[in-house]
Amino acid sequence: MAAFERTPAATAQHVRLQAAQLATHLQRQQSAVDHREAELNARTAAIENQMRGARLWLDERHAELATAQEELDRRERELTAREAELNAAGTRRSLPADATELERKAVELERREAELEAMAGRVAQRFEASESQLPPTAAQALARQRAHLERAEKMLASAQAEVERQRRTLHEQQREHAEAAEAEQRRLAAIEQRHAEEHKRQQQQLKRLADGLAAREAALERTRNEVKHGQQDALEMRLATEELWSRLCGTMAPAALVQSLAEVRRKLAAEWASQKKELNEERTQLQELAKRLAEQHDKLSQQRTEAQTWVDRRRLELEESASVLAARERQLEQQQAQLADRLAEWQTERSKLEQEVRTLLSKAESPGSCAAA
Repeated sequence: MAAFERTPAATAQHVRLQAAQLATHLQRQQSAVDHREAELNARTAAIENQMRGARLWLDERHAELATAQEELDRRERELTAREAELNAAGTRRSLPADATELERKAVELERREAELEAMAGRVAQRFEASESQLPPTAAQALARQRAHLERAEKMLASAQAEVERQRRTLHEQQREHAEAAEAEQRRLAAIEQRHAEEHKRQQQQLKRLADGLAAREAALERTRNEVKHGQQDALEMRLATEELWSRLCGTMAPAALVQSLAEVRRKLAAEWASQKKELNEERTQLQELAKRLAEQHDKLSQQRTEAQTWVDRRRLELEESASVLAARERQLEQQQAQLADRLAEWQTERSKLEQEVRTLLSKAESPGSCAAA
């Protein structure tokens, strides 16, 4: 009877012991689950913090890109205004386009875009394959992170598209400036050729005038010699007349002698007046010709000086325009370099996020395997 009574007591004690052991085991499992849940929540919070940091970084970069775009638009407006001024003045020039460097940058950008697209595809596949194995909280965190990455990729694609647009615009501007500079160079060459031809023609005209002046001077010298010889002849005639007068004093009547001498004097005076008049006319013509020659020479010198000044001023304006375009090209190259640096930073940040995602996936898979065991 006593044994029969002890048997239920022992059974109850055994049941209580098993219940206590089961409760302890369940508490340990609950603690482990709570610990894992807390750890997962902490990791999710860390990922969210990192995503917020990445989003803040991307927002800052987007703001920088917007600022750079505004600055670029402002500079393009300034360049457009400057081009209008240059078009009004007929002076435009450009630097030679560095097509090889721009093509290399275009290939580099396309390669980076392809790498980003391939990486995004791989990450998307891994996310889709692992979402079904993750707890709801981790799946939501990964979904948020994927959405964040997609937004960042869109922003990066937009920035790259803007760089490509700026590069095309720069190519077009360089082509237009090259064509305008070539046309301006042809026009300047034609103007210089016309000035050279005009200078040559005026030089020939001056030479003809100088030759004519030399001929006139020679004619004047001949006239002077003739006048000199005429004066000598007149003196000789006067001596002969005086000698004749002394001889005829005793043979001719005084009235006839006076009339003969008056006739001789009249002829001498007429001859002298005619030669003097011709000499004065030659002198006047030579003076007028010398004056015209001096005026032509001064006019030619002034035209040549004005033409050279105009050509020098146009060349200086073209050099200033080329300097402005070179500065703008350097600024665009700096912006492309900055975008390349930002792309590298973004790739680094993305690699870090992918590593954290892989770590989260591996840690999230570990509790599932332990529970299955």
